[in-house]
Amino acid sequence: MYQIVNGIVLNKTNYSEYDKIVNFYTLQLGKIRVLFKGVNKLAAKLISFTELATEAELQLIKLKSADYMFKCTGGKVVNYNNVLRESIEIYLYTCKILEIVDKLTLELFSDEKKYFLLKRVLEVLPVCDKNNYDILFLAFVYRFIKLCGYAPKLNRCVRCNNQIGEEQYFDLTSGVVCSDCKKDNDIKISLNTTKTIQKFYKLNAEEVCKLRIEKESLEKIKEVTFLYLQNYVYKPLLTYSL
Repeated sequence: MYQIVNGIVLNKTNYSEYDKIVNFYTLQLGKIRVLFKGVNKLAAKLISFTELATEAELQLIKLKSADYMFKCTGGKVVNYNNVLRESIEIYLYTCKILEIVDKLTLELFSDEKKYFLLKRVLEVLPVCDKNNYDILFLAFVYRFIKLCGYAPKLNRCVRCNNQIGEEQYFDLTSGVVCSDCKKDNDIKISLNTTKTIQKFYKLNAEEVCKLRIEKESLEKIKEVTFLYLQNYVYKPLLTYSL
């Protein structure tokens, strides 16, 4: 039985000499694995469907021989997203975004909000000020983990539920901690850092691209975010620190 789905390429691996398995995040099915037969051959018709960040409408059939695996039998490219490959910097951040989606999602759990969030950040990235690529990426991460149910608690202490004062810390499994509840492995952060992360949830993509964040605060957000994500990814993040 054929299915028609809209998806964005997250990852690809060679399956045999001529075949590839491609991870897509799709509107209808969530993350899926798709087998493309013969795409490593010269002049293969479906090779463009396997490029990272390509958005395509796919015609699929479910493979009986493999769980959660589909085979592509045809379709059309909706958007090649070539602008994401015109700059090494933009392509790097594209890969970072795609890896976050790939590593934080299970197969066949659909969420249209995740699909449109991914689609939107890939549209905004090429027109964002290059000095704000890190900020746009981090804002995407926090919005995405919120949709996944992993968002850290930021408005009250995760241990005593009291209001947070000027002196605060970050529990790398759950969120901010007050000075009375801190433990040795908690990381000290500033109130300004916490407020900046909270802005990521409130501002749209264009507003995020205009944010100005002090370098020290930005580096602290990158540090705690990376350490926080280690609790929820099932494979190491390869591009986050690049």
